[in-house]
Amino acid sequence: MVFRLNRGKVALLVGILAASPTAASPTAASPTAASPTAAAGAAGVRSAGAFCTNTAKQCLTAKARALGAGLYQYDFGSSMLSYRSPPAGFRPLHATPAQLARYGLPQRPASGMRAWRHDMARLHMVGAPPSLSVVEAHAASSVPDYSDHWAGYVAYGGRYIRTTSTWLEPAVRPSKCRFSSLTIWAGIGGYASPALAQDGTAVGTPGIGQHQAWWEMTPAGMVPVPLYATVGRRFTAEVHYLGGGRFSFFMENDFTGAAWSGVEKSTNGATLATAEAIVERPCLARCTSADASYANLTNFGRLSFVSARANGRPLQSYSNYAEAMSSSGVPYGRELAYPGPYGSGGSGGAGAPGGFSVTHNSCS
Repeated sequence: MVFRLNRGKVALLVGILAASPTAASPTAASPTAASPTAAAGAAGVRSAGAFCTNTAKQCLTAKARALGAGLYQYDFGSSMLSYRSPPAGFRPLHATPAQLARYGLPQRPASGMRAWRHDMARLHMVGAPPSLSVVEAHAASSVPDYSDHWAGYVAYGGRYIRTTSTWLEPAVRPSKCRFSSLTIWAGIGGYASPALAQDGTAVGTPGIGQHQAWWEMTPAGMVPVPLYATVGRRFTAEVHYLGGGRFSFFMENDFTGAAWSGVEKSTNGATLATAEAIVERPCLARCTSADASYANLTNFGRLSFVSARANGRPLQSYSNYAEAMSSSGVPYGRELAYPGPYGSGGSGGAGAPGGFSVTHNSCS
């Protein structure tokens, strides 16, 4: 079942620190750009390269190359950043227009000279750092989000061709709702898109047995296969995009070793922008409209995702949405289920890469 955008959706845009493409005609760095960095050995200030961490999706570090006359270059491959360090004793307040331009400093203004003099009298340029890093800082961020039928994690902003999730198949617990349903799955696409390839297990879903495995390629319905999960044991589901609109599906009961696989070509295109590890309450009617009707959510207690990966890496290594399921798909609706932080997978996933839990709160 695809994800519909709701008016209560929370969005976050995070900037990317990038080097200026100045290889052809090197220019001086501005004092604003230079001030976060420092010369090697300067007290109390670290090189920008020190902020490059292994949690970043992209992290490129370039060492300073001294070209003489105070000019340094940092080669990032696809771009070149140049920084010119002024000589010792340089005083911006008394610099010529040519010197101000050489070091990327603001020229004397036609008006507001008093403020310019104040700034230049206090200004001092830091030295060239031994290295600089280009980091996509938002890569490992997790953004709270709300859905009326999904709970779990959605990695976004990439081209995902393979996703694999392993969870402990949950037992059904008592509930105030007499009729309820639940599906657990791994998938590619479907977030604000009609194209979704997914496979997993189901409980209380019409036409599918208890804890039976299934796959789905929207807009077609769910297709049950002769494979069942064992309650309390690990079950693995994988979706792999083969190209040309073709997807392969693989599922395994890790306890018994029984497995199933198949290949299908999508008639609805392929959206590879998201990868998911989701607990869902299935749609009952008007599934593509704003007033879709959903089943009550089966009480599964606390479900452990042992791991959830996309393109071979844990979901948390990508920008992702932490999907909480609410009755109306917005923060002020009744909370039905919510994901725990990474590493919260309990006995099945604590400490495992990509492991997390989803906790049931209400059936409707």
